[in-house]
Amino acid sequence: MREADRKVFLVCFVAAFAFWLILNLSQEYGIERDVSLNYEVAPDRVLVGAMPPSTRAEVRGTGWNLLWESLRPGPLEVVVDLTERENLRLTSTAVRQQVERRLSSGALEVADLAFETTPINTTPMTGRRVPIIPRVSYAAAPGYLLVDSLRLRPDSVTLSGATDALEEIDFWLTEPLDLEKLQRAESGKIDLVPSENGIRLAQPTVDYEVMVEAAIEKTIPVNIEVLHAPAGNEYRITPDRVNISVSVPQSAYDAVDPGDYTVVADLAEARAEAGRNLIPITILARPAQVRGEILQTKVVEYYLIK
Repeated sequence: MREADRKVFLVCFVAAFAFWLILNLSQEYGIERDVSLNYEVAPDRVLVGAMPPSTRAEVRGTGWNLLWESLRPGPLEVVVDLTERENLRLTSTAVRQQVERRLSSGALEVADLAFETTPINTTPMTGRRVPIIPRVSYAAAPGYLLVDSLRLRPDSVTLSGATDALEEIDFWLTEPLDLEKLQRAESGKIDLVPSENGIRLAQPTVDYEVMVEAAIEKTIPVNIEVLHAPAGNEYRITPDRVNISVSVPQSAYDAVDPGDYTVVADLAEARAEAGRNLIPITILARPAQVRGEILQTKVVEYYLIK
């Protein structure tokens, strides 16, 4: 094709496309728009029950007008004002009128609205404080120890809402959080589960903290106490001392000593067999800082001396 013919073809093509576009955009079409429903209530009152948060509207008009409307981001916002009243019968007509006022052109109209007339009631707001239950899984990495359990600050939250709704709530949950293989103290914020049914939370998050330290091994020699020894008889046990291998956080290494342990051999069930018995030993008391322990000797020999 010659250069002059190509130019003529291009001009004709552009003109034909322009006429086609004008013709089609002049016709009527329909698009769907999301509509958000925002309820404004007086500060001392709360909605009764769960109100629909959104709906959908079919908007009709010419292609030119719909083109601009379809390019607008986000949903169309409808405000339901109950700040000066306790109850309201929200009709589909009222919602339709608000939606049409928020369209980009007065030539557009709402042809269909997926909303039915709904009664909206409010009730005086009350408050209640409930404990927070964390949904947090956490564990120390090998060679490290959890110094304490997970801490939340605050460990409770104040709820505001209708009295009937609050009476059914005994606690509030956090969002799930996984903290695995910790090698140091971990802290931060964790979200509370979002509120529903008109209930308001005093705060959306709480602070958490998990204390983790390096694990230190230590051997502690502890004297063995004898319980229920037979009256009137002389006896002895061997060994009379046991070594306990413990795992403690680094900061508690010097705080753990033998006096923190109580280790006993209970002779209440002992029976003499050829003057010799094996008696298991038991730990009755231990320091709180210890996270793991092993008795290097688990039994003692008990001898009656005649």
